[in-house]
Amino acid sequence: LNVSQPMILEKQDRHTLKSSSHRPLGTILHSLCFVVIALPKHYFSRFHPRYNASATYTEVRDRTTLAKLAYEPGTPRLSAWVPVSWTHGQRAVFERNPYYWKIDMAGNQLPYADRLEFTVIPNTNVILLKFINGELDLIGRYSKSHMYQTLKRAEAQGRLAVHLGEPFPFFCLYLNWDARNPALREAFRNRLVRMALSHGINRQEISQTVFNGLLEPTGVSLSRSSPVHSEKVTALYSQYDLAKARALLDEAGYRDEDGDGVRSFKDGSPFEITIDVFANSDFPDICELVVEYWADIGIKTHLNIALQDIIVPRRLNGDFEMTVYRGPTDPVISSEYSAIMGPSEPFWHRNARQEGPVWLHEMTALINQVKTTVDPDERHLMMTQIRDLYANNVPLITLGEARWLWASQNRLGNVPPRITTELHIRDWDRAVFHEQIYIKE
Repeated sequence: LNVSQPMILEKQDRHTLKSSSHRPLGTILHSLCFVVIALPKHYFSRFHPRYNASATYTEVRDRTTLAKLAYEPGTPRLSAWVPVSWTHGQRAVFERNPYYWKIDMAGNQLPYADRLEFTVIPNTNVILLKFINGELDLIGRYSKSHMYQTLKRAEAQGRLAVHLGEPFPFFCLYLNWDARNPALREAFRNRLVRMALSHGINRQEISQTVFNGLLEPTGVSLSRSSPVHSEKVTALYSQYDLAKARALLDEAGYRDEDGDGVRSFKDGSPFEITIDVFANSDFPDICELVVEYWADIGIKTHLNIALQDIIVPRRLNGDFEMTVYRGPTDPVISSEYSAIMGPSEPFWHRNARQEGPVWLHEMTALINQVKTTVDPDERHLMMTQIRDLYANNVPLITLGEARWLWASQNRLGNVPPRITTELHIRDWDRAVFHEQIYIKE
């Protein structure tokens, strides 16, 4: 069940679904606006020990992974298409769901297209080439900012259309507040150091150099889609100011004692950081610039560039010093990334229950309160408090909000002019939900 609190769904009749819970469900509308809100009992009960004595919890877990729910043929779905063929890591085929619940304005059953085919192509340059050659109809999930100029040239020739999603938090540097190096751990827990690291990054240059100007610089805050978004709060600590960054580090007690250009930790060792970063992405290019920026304020930075299969376990196990990941767009909906929601959460401060700062415990309490508050005015007030705690304490380093690049072939009709790619409003960074798209004759 994809909700923040335990909930029971009961079918009253063919038109009514009743929900009940022992607590108010403040995030119920968000939770229900998703493809998977519950598991169909008639299909999955056979795999659950509560209903089948020979089943195991391991089996039900393995049967209900995100991949299995999305791609396993035979799985009941409410979506516009249902999976009919899946070869892991190679190809997935979907066919039209004849029982889909949406119709168009004229009463025609959606979706329009009968079949969707997804092919796994590990190289982004090959994806671009196939799309330019007309072998793919849509690209978006693995489009990269460096494709922008090539796609715009093809668009000028009348062959395709280039689209930009609404701005969303794209790149975030997560500091490990429980880093194994005690000197680094102490530094990361110092707010002045975090402020200095943020002021030491030239976001405007990164936007022009890496994102073709499609990155809007921001500090740590809630995204522009949030009802409590504030331009003033979002701008905190995001200005590129080397003098201020150096002064903050000096005030925090981290100075270049021997004149070698690298500041020292409190124990006398050099102030060094290693950043874990995914290969085959825009991230290494961004991080190369960050290395140069932070060298200018006396911090030596190394990059650990590796495949996702290596980086993700290190992040989940807390075996990193700093790691790159998408920024949380909403601390309530993505609370496991922002607050103390479990014994090892958030992942950037696994010991937060015992050692977390007062402001983080206060924010966690507010998030839990929002989840059980139905009154919109009360929720708005608490969300404003959460926003201010989050931004003022700058627990992580964000660059800004990017506009996701995607594109479609001109043979497609009903391609929407605007989309959002923010997780907290239940979308993914795919190009678009396709049920309204059709192929022109």
